[in-house]
Amino acid sequence: VAFTLNNGTTITGAGSARAVSSLNVAGAVGVPGTLELGPGAVISGAGSLTLPGKLDWTGGTLATATTIPIGSLTTISGSAQKTLSSTLNVAGRLNFTGTGGFAMNSAVVNVQTGGLFDLQNDAAIFDPDNSNVIGQIFVDGTLRKSGGTGTSDLGDGFDGHVSTRVSAGGKIEVQTGVLN
Repeated sequence: VAFTLNNGTTITGAGSARAVSSLNVAGAVGVPGTLELGPGAVISGAGSLTLPGKLDWTGGTLATATTIPIGSLTTISGSAQKTLSSTLNVAGRLNFTGTGGFAMNSAVVNVQTGGLFDLQNDAAIFDPDNSNVIGQIFVDGTLRKSGGTGTSDLGDGFDGHVSTRVSAGGKIEVQTGVLN
């Protein structure tokens, strides 16, 4: 079942909203509760998604401009590959756990001032097709490796490069293992 979410749509309630196939974001959409993005599902569209609640991302593709506001949590977990094909603004916390890779196909992760992108595993972050339009990570907040005893590759593990830029106020913290 495909859903289209138009401008001003809000998904609320004590339960979780689960994207299992196709979710089209056509306007400014907010999800103050929990949104689940699983294997095979696609969230896409020309609109924007704001997640003041929580995103549990265990697979599938996120292909719409998305913001994780201050105080919010997104967890990328599980063994399936996750694909970002848009811009993800992280003002809150983005935890990357599990074993599945994080593919950034012409995508951007903006870790904003006060935001945290925490690599809690040894899985790779990579450009899946090694295209000329590479994935990019901009760090104005903190990029941290806090889990896994091996290497977290930003590109080289899959021969697809990801560019990482750290601003004057940004930080990289390696608490365990290797960040390559």
